[in-house]
Amino acid sequence: MNSSAILDTDLQVPVEPVVMEVGKPCPQLAFGEGVAIGFDRSGISVIFSFSNPTKEEIKAVSSDSDFEIRSMVRDGCLWIFLKCGSMPWAEAPYLPYQDISRYLDPIEDDSSGYALMLYMVDADDTTIKHMRLVGLGNQFSKKLRADIEELVRTPFVEIERIDAVAAMQANYTPGQMARMCGNYYRLKT
Repeated sequence: MNSSAILDTDLQVPVEPVVMEVGKPCPQLAFGEGVAIGFDRSGISVIFSFSNPTKEEIKAVSSDSDFEIRSMVRDGCLWIFLKCGSMPWAEAPYLPYQDISRYLDPIEDDSSGYALMLYMVDADDTTIKHMRLVGLGNQFSKKLRADIEELVRTPFVEIERIDAVAAMQANYTPGQMARMCGNYYRLKT
C-alpha cells in the first residue's frame, strides 16, 4: 500500500482514556485507508488501516512475523518505513507541524529504547484486528530522537515539504526509499 496519512500528534492525545480491544471498533483510529504514524507520551503508534484486511495482512503485524523499521530525514520530512511479515514496505512520512520531541523523552542510557505500538485496523468500521507492542533498539531510538531534534530546528514551509514528499513518492517506491535509510531496527522470529 503506497497511501499514507500524516497524523497531527496533538489530536492523538485523548482527554478521556480510550479502551482499545482487538475485535472492537475504535473511532479514534479512523482516518481512511493507508498507514499513519503518531507520537505521544507512550511512544510511537503506527496504524495500518486496510479495508477488510486479509488473514495474511493481520498475521504480518503479529509477533509471529519478522519486523523491521527504518527512518531518515530527507527534504524536511521524517520518513518511517516498516516491513511487517510478508507485507511490502509501508511508508509513513511525518511533517513536523509541531515539536514532536516533546513527546519522546531522551534516551539517557545504553539499554532502553522507545515503545512502538502497531495496530491493524479495518478501515471500513475501525475494528481493531490486531495490536502488537515492539520495543525498539537503543541505537535506533537515539538516532530517531536526534533526527527529530534536527528536523524541528529547521524552518518549516509547509507547501515546500508537502511538495518534497509528493516528489519522493512519485520517483521512488517505499522499498527503494527504505534502502536509502541509515537508521534501522530488525526483529527476526
